[in-house]
Amino acid sequence: MQTVLAEHHIAPEAEIVSYCTIGNRAAQAWFALHQLLGYRSTTIYYGSWAEWGTTVDTPVET
Repeated sequence: MQTVLAEHHIAPEAEIVSYCTIGNRAAQAWFALHQLLGYRSTTIYYGSWAEWGTTVDTPVET
């Protein structure tokens, strides 16, 4: 994961919001970023795709 973050120039100071379908994988990503790699400005979008993708007026890029 550190290699991918470095390749995309994502510094440990970056604000990162993880999300997935219902939050399970987002929590795993948060744990890896925050607890293991030291990315302290991380959070989880708890509504995840289940909320965002079902709301009619939210933007979705495909």
